[in-house]
Amino acid sequence: MIVVEPMEQISDSGVRAAQSLLVVLVMFVQYGCGQDENRSFQNACQKVVRGQYTEAEKMLKEYIKAEPQGKQASRAGLFLFKVCVAQGRLDEATEWCEWTIKNHPKSLEAHKCRYKLAVVALLQGKSGIALERFEELANRPNGQLSAESTAMLKFLKQYRIEPVEQAAE
Repeated sequence: MIVVEPMEQISDSGVRAAQSLLVVLVMFVQYGCGQDENRSFQNACQKVVRGQYTEAEKMLKEYIKAEPQGKQASRAGLFLFKVCVAQGRLDEATEWCEWTIKNHPKSLEAHKCRYKLAVVALLQGKSGIALERFEELANRPNGQLSAESTAMLKFLKQYRIEPVEQAAE
């Protein structure tokens, strides 16, 4: 049961402050803070999820060009990685991970990119590089993906995946 007690009389200055706060809140909800930027980014991400890679790639690259240090730039780099992997463009996918790590080194996406670089190296037959990257991540006791990296190392060792030097092209 909710008991409502009568309110004390609010002063005129309190009413004006409340009105000002209400105006600010309405404007924030109506116009948002970077809402158009966020909506465009979310649309691009949805296109990736739906497999509309060409459209998504164009939108994500436009976002990064316009906002290389924007709020969602590190996520855009990670999504561009996903677009490239889905299309079999592993070298370009690697470049997007490296871009994300270089430009947003402390972001969660940069850390995810470090793991994804190890996976891509494995897919490319560069097991030595993959093992080094998984080991580096596994040796971070409090790092995200350290458990996954440790599991990958155990898996690779169980199946006797040994470091292989990549032949010069």
